[in-house]
Amino acid sequence: MTVDVMIDLETIGQTVNSGILTIGAIKFDRHQDFSRMEFKDMDDLLAKTGSKSFYCRVDVKSLEEEEFDWGQDTMDWWGRQSTKARHEAFDALPRIHIGDALQRLHKWIDKDDIPWSHGSDYDLILLKTAWERYEKNVPWLFWNARCTRTLYDVCGLTKDDIKARRSTNHHHALADCWDQLLMVQECYRKLKDAV
Repeated sequence: MTVDVMIDLETIGQTVNSGILTIGAIKFDRHQDFSRMEFKDMDDLLAKTGSKSFYCRVDVKSLEEEEFDWGQDTMDWWGRQSTKARHEAFDALPRIHIGDALQRLHKWIDKDDIPWSHGSDYDLILLKTAWERYEKNVPWLFWNARCTRTLYDVCGLTKDDIKARRSTNHHHALADCWDQLLMVQECYRKLKDAV
């Protein structure tokens, strides 16, 4: 069965070989409306969505050992983010080796799933490049990859619209997935109403 999967990464660089700090993913139905679902924090969201959610934090030392890229511009950018966002990206526990994180995500995604990311040229490409290090192909069919930015543009959502809908947990990979999938569902409602 085909399922939409929103994927978001927090990273330490902007190249396709950049280290991944956290991985968030949520399986959803683009034709439903999850906007009324309430949760108190990301742990509560994980509990309420159960097997439909994936989240892990990566051991930063494993990124060094595996020689992933670090970007000074990105590290400077992290220095300007909230204490909460930096803690989640770099220090919160538990954390696992990058190879284990990639293996778990690979097993969690089904071949027929439709992966979404916020932009066509980063999160999914970064995962593809990381999996190739471990001699794995992407687990999805390449033609199923989707971009939220393109959909938002088609539906007339501006950058200000997107910023206004962000949660207070911005730059938490799972929270960003949640915000993005809600906007995808909103866009599909708009498209349906326009027909």
